[in-house]
Amino acid sequence: MSELHLKIKAIRILYQLTQEETADKALMTLKTYRRKEMGFSAITELDLQKIAGVYNLSVEDIRNFDPGKKVIGNHDPDQLIALKIENENLKSENSILRQLMDKLVTAFSSSNRTNELK
Repeated sequence: MSELHLKIKAIRILYQLTQEETADKALMTLKTYRRKEMGFSAITELDLQKIAGVYNLSVEDIRNFDPGKKVIGNHDPDQLIALKIENENLKSENSILRQLMDKLVTAFSSSNRTNELK
């Protein structure tokens, strides 16, 4: 098997995503993505396109990635740092929105129960 699985793992780590986040964004199950990243399953051209889309890269960027250089395609290191910061900010915002949504669902459920009792 090729070293492609090592490249997709290195890129995922570089972008600071979990396997689960990458799988979700690539529209794969976690088990499927994990097997591909570990080299247990073949990585098809379609898989590469999906994974490249997660990181806004081309398939060629992934194929040509050198884990030792930590630079992908036309992205310079400063741009990658900015993307990592943006990713962390979005994760934080997502967490806050999930908490608010949970509170709204709880409040709505309580409101419906109160109305049913009347």
